[in-house]
Amino acid sequence: MVATTSRRSSPLLYGLVGGLLAGVLLAGVLLLCMAFFSWLPERSSTFGIDNLFPAVSSWNILYLADGSGGFKNPPWTGVLLMPAGSLLSAGAAWGLLVFCTLAITVLSVPRRADKPWLSRLALVLAITAYPGLRNIADANLDGLVVAGVLLLLAGYERKNPYLLAAGLLLASAKPQIVLLLLIVTGGYVLLAWDWRRWLITGGVLLVATLPPLLWRGRDWLTSLNNHHWYTGTLIDISLDATLARSGITAPLLVQGALLAVAGLTLALAFFSRPALNRDTATLLITASILVAPYVGGNSPINYVLVGIIPLVLVQPWTGLGLMLLVNAPLLWPGDWLYFYQANWWTLVTLLVWGIFAGRVYRAAIRGQNGPFPAGPEPAQA
Repeated sequence: MVATTSRRSSPLLYGLVGGLLAGVLLAGVLLLCMAFFSWLPERSSTFGIDNLFPAVSSWNILYLADGSGGFKNPPWTGVLLMPAGSLLSAGAAWGLLVFCTLAITVLSVPRRADKPWLSRLALVLAITAYPGLRNIADANLDGLVVAGVLLLLAGYERKNPYLLAAGLLLASAKPQIVLLLLIVTGGYVLLAWDWRRWLITGGVLLVATLPPLLWRGRDWLTSLNNHHWYTGTLIDISLDATLARSGITAPLLVQGALLAVAGLTLALAFFSRPALNRDTATLLITASILVAPYVGGNSPINYVLVGIIPLVLVQPWTGLGLMLLVNAPLLWPGDWLYFYQANWWTLVTLLVWGIFAGRVYRAAIRGQNGPFPAGPEPAQA
């Protein structure tokens, strides 16, 4: 009897010890991140250029009317970041953001139990992706967007209004990157969910966004309206900026190209309804990036983690080929990065958009509505 009780308690004991060790390890990594990024110079020419924590310090959100600096994201995102910005130094808050971004990156990678080596490769590719490394170095918020998109998809699939609302709030930290996804998600919810669920979703969103909007909404919109400092510059990867750099400025051609991308994307989303999965999200994210008024060169990490990394697991050669293109700038000299990187990202985004448009269309034809509709679904380990 004693031996049986001992055997039964052993797994529990091992689980408790393992959990404790994992917690200690994570706490150590967190403290290491905070210490390291506190040591780096804040907002230098190489690191931390997008560190917005000084703009959400002292329990306030600083918006500048001319859009030249300060906080540029929605007020509800500012409220989320305000405790870290107010209680920690800018560098320590940056380290906390990096820790969260790395955790989100790891959790975003699906697993294939039948091919564990491929899962490990996908994890390495996700962590070392060039735009992800740049996102960390710049102290940008794209990790929050990725987390939001994944929560949004999980909430929609499970018909959970609270998960969906949390995903919408996080994803909208950079609304220009997910604009079409937000529109399509709203339409899908109204069509596929009963009125109680979408009413709960709307209520949660209203409670979370209305007070920050009443507090700082007007300042945010003023700053947004005047935020033209980087629009159309060498770091703008949107389609109209790349067309302008290429000498194509005729309004009919530029607006026609933007309308074509947005229109085809929304038509495909309508055709494939009510399936909302990582393929559909990738299609909508890439289209949103292309038609946005301004997008920086870190933002491709969103479609890398949401779409390309899962693609490595179901169509390895296609996914690996795209990752070669994503990481190509790692080998470029400095002049190439400065002058040509934005155009490169526009071309890569267009290619990814086309590939995932094909995947969404084929999945709709086949009637496959799973999270990986145009290929074998990776088994979760």
